[in-house]
Amino acid sequence: MRKILVLLLTVATCTAYSQGKTIYSVSSVKPKIGMTTAFENAWKTHVSKFHNGDHKILVFEILSGDKGGYYQFVKGPMSYADMDIEKPDQSAHDMDYQKKVASTLSDETGIFYYQYLDSLTLNPGVMADKSVVTVNSIKTGKMGDYRDEVKKGVMVSRTLNSPFNNNRYQLIGAGSNPVMVSVYNLKDGFKQLESDYFKNVAIFRDNYITTYGFNNWEKRTDLLDDIVEKTEIFLRKRRGDLSSKQ
Repeated sequence: MRKILVLLLTVATCTAYSQGKTIYSVSSVKPKIGMTTAFENAWKTHVSKFHNGDHKILVFEILSGDKGGYYQFVKGPMSYADMDIEKPDQSAHDMDYQKKVASTLSDETGIFYYQYLDSLTLNPGVMADKSVVTVNSIKTGKMGDYRDEVKKGVMVSRTLNSPFNNNRYQLIGAGSNPVMVSVYNLKDGFKQLESDYFKNVAIFRDNYITTYGFNNWEKRTDLLDDIVEKTEIFLRKRRGDLSSKQ
């Protein structure tokens, strides 16, 4: 699977594929060995100069998985029309980045665009500095089936007043590599991942069967096993000291 970046604390309010601001750009970098401090210092100066006003940027540090040690740059929400607008200081921005930031890096990914999926999101108002990100690569032509099943799960969870949250985003222009990203924001930190952290939580399986029937539950498990080609899960935290001032 292509280098998948990841997402976001900010939550858009428009429905997916609307004309509203539902799009986010995401890229990531990895500092050279022994140059993490040099990168962070150079980046802080760069952000203070070029990422204010309408060009704010969020920075996350990935803590686990294959991308552990990378930093993510997230911009948005934006509309397609916003993508046509060029920064008046773009040349100065690029020159500053190349001279002062790029020299501290061992790897840079490209820029990817994701669209926020309001109808597939559960409890979107939860904000947190720490989160769990799940990246699902779906078989070609099966994203519609996957989205339909995810929506059923969200509807069941809403009836249960689930304490969990899940913000979902779909990779734009994925072609034959459709991808959906889910972000679970941990309001109380990583301790929220303890198996007994939430007490007396209703059992999702039982309520799904009550709503849709046992046969549909079996179809759900078979479908998800069949059409999800690959899953990546990792932890991350927001780096406020490296992000634009809000």
